[in-house]
Amino acid sequence: MKTCIISFSSRANGNCAQIAHLVESMTQDAVLFDFSEFELHPCGKCACECFAVREKCPYIGDMECGILEAVTNSDVTYFILPNYCDYPCANYFIFNERSQCWFQNRPNLLDRYLKVPKRCIVVSNTDRDNFTHALSYQSEIPPEILFLSAKKYGKISIQGNLLESNEAVEDIRRFVKKQPADRSFRHKSLEERAAEYGGINLEGELDWLGAPIGNELNWNSNQPEDK
Repeated sequence: MKTCIISFSSRANGNCAQIAHLVESMTQDAVLFDFSEFELHPCGKCACECFAVREKCPYIGDMECGILEAVTNSDVTYFILPNYCDYPCANYFIFNERSQCWFQNRPNLLDRYLKVPKRCIVVSNTDRDNFTHALSYQSEIPPEILFLSAKKYGKISIQGNLLESNEAVEDIRRFVKKQPADRSFRHKSLEERAAEYGGINLEGELDWLGAPIGNELNWNSNQPEDK
């Protein structure tokens, strides 16, 4: 199974980098991208050339496209992130905004990317909600997230010693080895819902992006024919 692993921390041999290498050792056919070894140029100081011609991005030669290609071609991708001020670090947001160039006018490629299951490991002692929201855009179903609090394991995050805790290592091992969660009803396609539940009325329900899904199974039959 092809596995892509991304450590978004720029700190060499910090907790995120160590976790990424640990995950790599537990998986098969893995490729690892460690942000402590390279930089991505953020969007800006350009004329938005990519909106017209994707290859005209002045930063097309950095690692962004290679990472996105590896994610898209993987069977599962791991995001390893630190908590900076209750949000993912800047490298994550740079990676996300630069994907505009890669996916511009390529909806089929975006669909393939979103179908790849994402598993996320977050080193955080504080808030979770901002991570859950920020990471939800990376796949068509909410990614599985393991939050690792250094305090829980009696460690100090800035010292980069989280993996000295056998309990933390075991929590990561269980997370990596467990089977992916089944998609809930809310994240199944309309065809899957109809086959499993007979096209029941879902008036007032919302999908995972917050859009109404009531009556959607019968939408086509209720529309006038286009003359």
